[in-house]
Amino acid sequence: LQGYLDPSAFTPETRRLLDTRQPPPKRPVEAGGRSSFVGQPNGLAVVSIVATETLAPGYLQVLPCAASPGAYSNLNVDRANQTIANLAVVQLDAKGEACIYTQGGGHLIVDLQGYLDPATFTVASQRLLDTRQPPPRAPLPAGSRAEVVGEPDGLAVLSIIGSETQAPGYFQLLGCAEAEGAYSNLNSDRAGQTRANLAIMQLDGNGKACLYTQSGAHLIADLQGYFDPSVFTPVSQRILDTRQTLSPPWASGVLFEDPPPLHGRSWNGSNAPSRISIRGRSARSRPTLPPPRSRSRTPPWCSTWCSGKLSSPPWHSRSASPPCTAAGR
Repeated sequence: LQGYLDPSAFTPETRRLLDTRQPPPKRPVEAGGRSSFVGQPNGLAVVSIVATETLAPGYLQVLPCAASPGAYSNLNVDRANQTIANLAVVQLDAKGEACIYTQGGGHLIVDLQGYLDPATFTVASQRLLDTRQPPPRAPLPAGSRAEVVGEPDGLAVLSIIGSETQAPGYFQLLGCAEAEGAYSNLNSDRAGQTRANLAIMQLDGNGKACLYTQSGAHLIADLQGYFDPSVFTPVSQRILDTRQTLSPPWASGVLFEDPPPLHGRSWNGSNAPSRISIRGRSARSRPTLPPPRSRSRTPPWCSTWCSGKLSSPPWHSRSASPPCTAAGR
C-alpha cells in the first residue's frame, strides 16, 4: 500500500486510447518513433502504458507531441520480444492529445485509468536521480541507497527504475532515516534487468527521500509531479504477501474468497485459479468482515481449530467464514 487518494480528486474512466497493433496485421513502431493518442481536452490523465513485441532495449516516454524525448522515461525495456507495462501521469493538450515515444521500437498501447483533478496535482516532469551519471560508473553494490531530492515536503509521484541489476532483489523508496525491508516498490528477478514502477513518496523538510537496492543496481528516479497533501494520505505498508503464513487469514487484513493455492494447485485439488481480496481502509470507516455464508451446521473441525489443537485450518473443507467465536482464536 502506498496511500489513499480522496475520491473527489480522481474520476475513473477506463478505455483504450491507443493500440498500434490494430487493425492487424501492423508492423511495430520503428526505433525512435512515436504515436499520438487522444483523451479529454486538457485532461490530467492517469494511463497504463504498454510496450509489446519490442524490437530492442530502450525506454518509452509519454510527452507533449511537440516536445523532444530524453529528459526522463516512463517505462523501460531490456530485451527484444518483451511485453512490459507501467503507470504514468500525462497532461493532455487543448485537443486532448499527447504522444508516446519508443527508443528501441515495438508496439505501443495506452489504456486510460481516469483523470486527476488539476487543482490537486502539479505536473513536474524531470529526472531527480541517475547513478549512471557521469559515465562510466559502476552499479551501486548490494544494500546501497541513494538520495532523491525534490521539493521540500513535497508529496511526489515518481517513476523509479532499477537498471543493470546485479542479482534478483527488491527496491524500496523510503525516508533516509528509515530501515529498509517493510515493503517494496519494485522487484527484479535476475541480473542484467531494467525495471520501472510508479511510486508515491512524502519527501522530508529538505525535499529528500532515499532509494534502496537490495542486490545492487543503478538507480534512477523520474519525477512526474506532486499531489496536494490535502487529497492524498501516504501509508507505506504491506497488506498482502501470500508467501507468509497467515494465522488466521481474517485477522491479517486479507480475506480469502477462495482457498490459497498449494504447490500450483488450489486446495480443492483443481487447477482453477484462486482469488483473494485485499482489505484496506474504507471511505467511511474501518472495513468489517462480510457476513458468514449460510450453513446448516458448524464445520466439524471448528472446535479443534479454535481450541488451538489444529495448527492450521483445513481449507479444503471450503469454509470461507471465520468459524471461531471471541473465546477462540
